[in-house]
Amino acid sequence: MPIPLKYVEEPSIEPNLPPWNSSQEIGYVVATAKEGVKIGEGSDSIICLVPAKYRKGLKIGTPLIIWDYLEGEMFGSIVSEISCPDITRDQLEIFLYEKFTPTQELIASNKIDFLEQAILIKAKLFCTINQFGEKGPVDYSPHPRSSVFYPPIVLVKKIFGLPSLEEGIAYGVLMLGRKPFFDKETGSFVPYVMRSHLLFTHEMVIGTTGKGKTAKCKNDVKQFADKIAGSVIILDKHGEYEKGLLEEPIFPKSDFEKKIWKDCGMIPGTVEDLKILRHETELPEDPDPQITYFTINFSDIKPHQLQYYLPNLSPQGYVVLPNLVKMFRTSRLKQTLATFYHWLKKTKIPENLADQRTISAILRRLVLTIEQKLFDGKNLSSIGPKDLLKPKRVTVLPLHHILDIDLLSSIAFYIIDMVSRWKLKPQNIEPPTIILIDEAHNYFPKFTSEERKDYVNRLVSRARIICREGRKFKLRLQFATQRPEELDPGVLGIVNTITFFGCTPQQVTSLKKVIELPFPPSQLVNLPMRNALIYARDNTEQPCKIFIPWPIVNHPTRSSS
Repeated sequence: MPIPLKYVEEPSIEPNLPPWNSSQEIGYVVATAKEGVKIGEGSDSIICLVPAKYRKGLKIGTPLIIWDYLEGEMFGSIVSEISCPDITRDQLEIFLYEKFTPTQELIASNKIDFLEQAILIKAKLFCTINQFGEKGPVDYSPHPRSSVFYPPIVLVKKIFGLPSLEEGIAYGVLMLGRKPFFDKETGSFVPYVMRSHLLFTHEMVIGTTGKGKTAKCKNDVKQFADKIAGSVIILDKHGEYEKGLLEEPIFPKSDFEKKIWKDCGMIPGTVEDLKILRHETELPEDPDPQITYFTINFSDIKPHQLQYYLPNLSPQGYVVLPNLVKMFRTSRLKQTLATFYHWLKKTKIPENLADQRTISAILRRLVLTIEQKLFDGKNLSSIGPKDLLKPKRVTVLPLHHILDIDLLSSIAFYIIDMVSRWKLKPQNIEPPTIILIDEAHNYFPKFTSEERKDYVNRLVSRARIICREGRKFKLRLQFATQRPEELDPGVLGIVNTITFFGCTPQQVTSLKKVIELPFPPSQLVNLPMRNALIYARDNTEQPCKIFIPWPIVNHPTRSSS
């Protein structure tokens, strides 16, 4: 027998209050962008109605909290569109009210008002946040009329997943819109911190001249040496680092910059231990006592490594050359490249090892390398990893005097390979090491001749191995370039963090072809100086916009930083 129906008066709803007191309610949810929102997958959004008076404070990337008062749940979100067209006027009229009243008051008093002026925003949901600040994914959608809040600073950090200063190195301060994010409760700017262990997942710094690449990299160098007691090696193509690291920094007059230094835990000063290495063909008559002049000894190069020092050599030559060098090294002749060349020219090589055509091709390539004077400089000695890998030592290799691109690539490879072969051993993990490759497009060019294409591919392949293994052995490669359109796309695939400074429209078009930009491309074109968009996959939940402080080491007061 069916149970008779009985009318029960619906109880009034007592709204749950959000578990904080310092936030301002600015609107409420009106619709989901699509049915079946799965928060946590980072792709689903909701539409929110916000009074026009709050328009000024809303920017793309502003963090918001969606508060579901029925379920007592918080959702972290990021503004992805403003005045978005995803909801029709007919749908919207259902939710329009005469004036804006906080959602809790509407629920409590059961009032229905009309909101005359409002904007629509799309908020991208990606996590829930419980009352203890812990995050997690959830297959759930906030109810319509769920409140929208500007979150307090503690929840902003949770939304972005920002680490504390104790967990790593500050790159700069978080920005919302065009202003650095200032926490009124603590009286401090909110730093963007890269976790220490993620430093060794490698980074690419991209941007046109004068936008702030060098400013950021100089801060990285100083902090890496000071806070991690690491060794730093800089391939300096334009002389940006050779001078000034031992001089007292030029302090900015602005209290704003000094405040950012303080809140980011940055201490300006000089580099305690600076070593300058310069490759030369012979020792100068009047050597600079602050510079160590070095050469590369042919005898120090392993036979199979010679392929990286001889561009334009045929694939057959790469295969044959190691065996020829091994034969030569069994002789009692002086172990120089010039001697090897004359030995190879005069020695009868067995045909089963190499035919005369291949030998002739190798000889032609050796002549070019001998003329470059890459190896065996007069009255000079080579350098080893123990000269470079000391705690807090910063080594600068000025390379602006080297104009030949093959010679430049060879010297860079020598340093990178020497350090990596030493570091990629369990007994040599300490000290942590960073190799900063300035103007990386010079060493890993995208546009190259057919003859050099195989050579560049070998360099990129070697860099990929170093990056993959270096993560375990505290070896970091940091690339910087003002011409990303000229950089081999393979290099972008071996870094885990990309920091974007302002780019030209042509550069953005080129970047879109090789990587999936995690933000609208127009944002890159309009970035002011020392503003950057950073995408670190494992460091924060979302790409972040940051402001780079004035360098904490000496830096010229010009716009080419």
